[in-house]
Amino acid sequence: MKKLLLLVFFASLMGFALPLGAQDNHLAAVTEDDDSNMPDRSVVFAQYDDQVLGMDVYMPDDNSAAHPCMIFTYGGGFKMNTQRNPATRRFCRRLADDLGIVVLAIDYRLGLKDNHATGKLSMAKPLKNAIDMGTEDLFKALKCVLDNAFSMRINPARIFLCGSSAGAMISLQADFELCNRTEMTTLIPDDFRFAGVISFAGALFSTSGRPSYVIHSPAPTFLLHGDADKLVPYDKIAVLKYWIAGSNTLAKIFDSNGYVYRIKRYKGLGHSVAMRLEDDYDDVVEFIRSSILGGEKVCYDETVKMLEIPVETAKIDRVDLNYLYNEM
Repeated sequence: MKKLLLLVFFASLMGFALPLGAQDNHLAAVTEDDDSNMPDRSVVFAQYDDQVLGMDVYMPDDNSAAHPCMIFTYGGGFKMNTQRNPATRRFCRRLADDLGIVVLAIDYRLGLKDNHATGKLSMAKPLKNAIDMGTEDLFKALKCVLDNAFSMRINPARIFLCGSSAGAMISLQADFELCNRTEMTTLIPDDFRFAGVISFAGALFSTSGRPSYVIHSPAPTFLLHGDADKLVPYDKIAVLKYWIAGSNTLAKIFDSNGYVYRIKRYKGLGHSVAMRLEDDYDDVVEFIRSSILGGEKVCYDETVKMLEIPVETAKIDRVDLNYLYNEM
C-alpha cells in the first residue's frame, strides 16, 4: 500500500513538470539594442568540468559603500536558461535603479536539460535532483557574494531572494534549507539569514512531511500565485512524508506560526503568474521597502479576480512556456 501511494505521489508530482524541450545552458547574447538594460558586468561564481556559472551584476548609480542585494533566479522548467531574456533584464535593471540595490541574476545547472524520459514516474528522481542542484548553486553564488561583499559594495545583512517558477522553487527551497541548516548550507556562516524571499508561482519540496522551519524562522516572504496553476501546485501535493507545498499551503503554515508573509492570489490564473515580474513590479517594490528593508511585520492576504485572461496568457497556460520566453 505504501509503495502504491508513493507511485501516486510521483505521478501527481510530475504533472506540473514543464514540458519543455532540452536547450543549451548558456548565457544568451546581449545585443546592442539592449544597452539600457544590460548588466554592468558578469562574475563567475562556480565552475564544473563542463560548465561555468556566472551572475549578472546590476549596480545602482550611486556611491554607497554597502547596498542591499537581491539575488534573482530565473524560471525555465529546469531546462532552459532565461537569465538574460529582455523581461528579466528590464526587471533587474529597474529595481537596481529605482531602489538603489545591487541585483544579481544568477545562473544554475539545469537538472532536466538532458533528461529525455517520457514517463511521469521516470521523471520523479530527475526533478528532485534538479531542485537540489539549483539550490546548491544558489548557495555557491551566495558564498561568492559574502566573500566579496566589500568589493561588490553589498551589505551582507540585507541579502534577499527573488525567483520565478523554477527559480521561485529554488529561492523558497534555499531559505527552507538554511532555516533547517541542512547539509547543503555548510558553505554559509552560521549567523547568516536571508532578509526576504519573493516567489512568483513557486513551491517548496519537503521529504519530511508538512514543511517545518526548525532552527530559524523563515525570512519575510511574498508569495504570488494563480489558483488555477496546473504546473506548480497552488495548494499542495502530499503523500506520506513527501510534500510539494505551494503558496496557499505555505501561507497557512506561515500564518499558524506567526511568520511574516504576504500572499497575492490570482483567482482564475494559471502558471502565467510566474511571468508577472513587470505587472506586479509596484507590489514587489512596496514589499521590499516595507517588509525587507523597513522591518515591517504586518501580514497581507490579497485575492485578485481576473475578469478576462488574454489569449496569449491562456495559450501559455495550456501548452508550455517556450512561446512566452521567445517573445519577451
